[in-house]
Amino acid sequence: GAAFATDAGLVLKIFATWSAFGIVSLFVAMGDRREVERVLVCLALAGGALGAIAAFTSGGQELVAGGQAATGRAEGSFVHPAVLSSLLVLALPPTFILMFRGPLPLRALMAVAAGLNVAGVALSLTRGSILGVMAALLVLLLWAPFRRVAAALLAGFVLFVAFNPAALSSSRELDVIGTRLSTITQTGPTKDNQRVRIWDGALAMTADQPFLGVGAGNFRE
Repeated sequence: GAAFATDAGLVLKIFATWSAFGIVSLFVAMGDRREVERVLVCLALAGGALGAIAAFTSGGQELVAGGQAATGRAEGSFVHPAVLSSLLVLALPPTFILMFRGPLPLRALMAVAAGLNVAGVALSLTRGSILGVMAALLVLLLWAPFRRVAAALLAGFVLFVAFNPAALSSSRELDVIGTRLSTITQTGPTKDNQRVRIWDGALAMTADQPFLGVGAGNFRE
């Protein structure tokens, strides 16, 4: 890939990243339960730390073109909000599970990490990742310990809404997220949503170079 790509350095960087993922995967595949749990704890702590960075460094979020684009999205220590949120979504399910396992201090730490993780995803305003969090929560509802806690939290939320309806209706943050999610069904290309044109161009690029492509990460080139 590096031999024919326009930006060979980017190809090598992606190769190094996925090599690291491969090493971790092999470690998990060959490790015992305790080692796997340590890896998951590290992943959960990383998600919480990134969520905290996102919460303290983002601000002034404004929607553009009716929500199809947004400014001020949280990026954390990455170059794009989607990269941040993809790692957060990966870390969130094990973080929730670890809230119910191990000593009490670890459970409390995982609860804090889970809250920061969710906040990071929300502040990234990445629609696919927000839906990913919802999907993860639905799957976790199949697990009895999580289902009991979710029922208690839902009851508390219903009571809060019943006594504080104005607080939710006037929440700017919820309005921004809701408007952003409502644009998922808007599939037409606009000045702020070039995805359809990009997908159409990708077909022509595939026809031009059907075997070797253009190199990992080199689409924009």
